[in-house]
Amino acid sequence: EMALSDGVQQALALQNVELRDLNLLTEDIPEDAYALVICAPGSDFALEDVEALRTWLLDGGRMLVCTDPGADTPNLDSLMEDWGLSRIDGLVIEGSSSHYLQGASYYLLPDRGSHPINDAVEEGLYVLAPEAQAIRVADSLPEGVAVTELLTTSDSAYNKADGYDMATLDKEEGDETGRFALA
Repeated sequence: EMALSDGVQQALALQNVELRDLNLLTEDIPEDAYALVICAPGSDFALEDVEALRTWLLDGGRMLVCTDPGADTPNLDSLMEDWGLSRIDGLVIEGSSSHYLQGASYYLLPDRGSHPINDAVEEGLYVLAPEAQAIRVADSLPEGVAVTELLTTSDSAYNKADGYDMATLDKEEGDETGRFALA
């Protein structure tokens, strides 16, 4: 799993958020944990770990999952599906030049949804989502589940299903197009 950047850790510390690593192989989820962050796991979780996460979430826990488009994580994917979410294979390319860094259409500058977590980003500043993977929200969510799309692309975005193995950044026939949820 990728570590949170120093900048993200510092920003969270300024918000009085205490961070600590958790190894589910050797530790239980702390009772006082407000949320868990899974940051771009390079390999899948063990079934026992997914069950521990599932139980914790069903008991009211919160979790932020940042995926790695190149990682195969069927166990983690099954946990996401319990909440009506699924990863779309590939990388999102932004077709609107106002939604990516100049010259890098895979370094996305997504739109921010209405949610208190996005209020922390000052007006005029951007969120950068490099090499992002899209999330599909099920049309019918499980009972009691609500999903808020925190970051979304423009309607001009498209998904390259081959991900890191894509032959071109150009939009091609067969690329899924439209607005994508990123977080």
